[in-house]
Amino acid sequence: MKIIAEQPWSHVLLERDGEWILTLMLHSGAVEHDLSVRLTEQERQAVQAQPASLAALLARIRDDRAAFRPREISPPVWP
Repeated sequence: MKIIAEQPWSHVLLERDGEWILTLMLHSGAVEHDLSVRLTEQERQAVQAQPASLAALLARIRDDRAAFRPREISPPVWP
Protein backbone atom coordinates (compact mmCIF):
# COMPACT_ATOMS: atom_id res chain seq x y z
CA MET A 1 0.00 0.00 0.00
CA LYS A 2 1.38 3.38 -1.06
CA ILE A 3 0.22 6.81 0.12
CA ILE A 4 -0.19 9.15 -2.85
CA ALA A 5 -1.59 12.18 -1.02
CA GLU A 6 -2.88 12.95 2.44
CA GLN A 7 -4.17 15.74 4.62
CA PRO A 8 -4.62 14.94 8.33
CA TRP A 9 -8.24 14.83 9.53
CA SER A 10 -9.46 15.20 5.95
CA HIS A 11 -8.36 12.44 3.57
CA VAL A 12 -5.75 9.99 2.36
CA LEU A 13 -5.33 8.78 -1.23
CA LEU A 14 -3.82 5.30 -1.45
CA GLU A 15 -2.69 2.89 -4.12
CA ARG A 16 -3.31 -0.76 -3.28
CA ASP A 17 -2.78 -3.53 -5.81
CA GLY A 18 -2.96 -1.03 -8.69
CA GLU A 19 -6.25 0.41 -7.44
CA TRP A 20 -6.57 3.98 -6.15
CA ILE A 21 -8.65 4.37 -3.00
CA LEU A 22 -9.70 7.66 -1.44
CA THR A 23 -10.53 7.55 2.27
CA LEU A 24 -12.06 10.70 3.68
CA MET A 25 -13.59 11.98 6.88
CA LEU A 26 -17.24 13.03 6.74
CA HIS A 27 -18.74 15.40 9.30
CA SER A 28 -22.44 15.44 10.18
CA GLY A 29 -22.96 17.79 13.08
CA ALA A 30 -21.28 16.23 16.09
CA VAL A 31 -20.75 12.93 14.28
CA GLU A 32 -17.65 12.08 12.25
CA HIS A 33 -17.13 8.94 10.22
CA ASP A 34 -14.82 7.73 7.50
CA LEU A 35 -15.55 6.52 4.00
CA SER A 36 -13.41 4.81 1.36
CA VAL A 37 -14.20 5.02 -2.36
CA ARG A 38 -12.55 3.34 -5.35
CA LEU A 39 -11.51 5.90 -7.95
CA THR A 40 -12.47 5.40 -11.58
CA GLU A 41 -9.76 5.46 -14.23
CA GLN A 42 -11.00 8.90 -15.32
CA GLU A 43 -10.73 10.27 -11.75
CA ARG A 44 -7.30 8.72 -11.36
CA GLN A 45 -6.04 10.30 -14.58
CA ALA A 46 -7.47 13.69 -13.57
CA VAL A 47 -5.68 13.61 -10.21
CA GLN A 48 -2.43 12.49 -11.84
CA ALA A 49 -2.61 15.27 -14.42
CA GLN A 50 -3.83 17.96 -12.02
CA PRO A 51 -3.39 17.14 -8.30
CA ALA A 52 -5.61 20.11 -7.39
CA SER A 53 -8.57 18.22 -8.91
CA LEU A 54 -8.54 16.04 -5.79
CA ALA A 55 -10.20 18.89 -3.85
CA ALA A 56 -13.07 18.97 -6.37
CA LEU A 57 -13.48 15.19 -6.11
CA LEU A 58 -13.60 15.39 -2.31
CA ALA A 59 -16.28 18.08 -2.54
CA ARG A 60 -18.35 15.98 -4.97
CA ILE A 61 -18.22 12.98 -2.65
CA ARG A 62 -19.17 15.06 0.39
CA ASP A 63 -22.01 16.79 -1.48
CA ASP A 64 -23.51 13.65 -3.07
CA ARG A 65 -22.42 10.56 -1.19
CA ALA A 66 -25.21 8.48 -2.74
CA ALA A 67 -23.65 8.83 -6.19
CA PHE A 68 -20.48 7.16 -4.89
CA ARG A 69 -22.17 4.43 -2.84
CA PRO A 70 -21.65 1.70 -5.50
CA ARG A 71 -17.88 2.27 -5.21
CA GLU A 72 -17.67 2.38 -1.41
CA ILE A 73 -15.30 0.00 0.35
CA SER A 74 -16.29 -1.35 3.74
CA PRO A 75 -14.61 -1.27 6.14
CA PRO A 76 -12.76 1.95 5.26
CA VAL A 77 -9.13 1.56 4.18
CA TRP A 78 -6.39 3.26 6.18
CA PRO A 79 -2.61 2.85 5.86
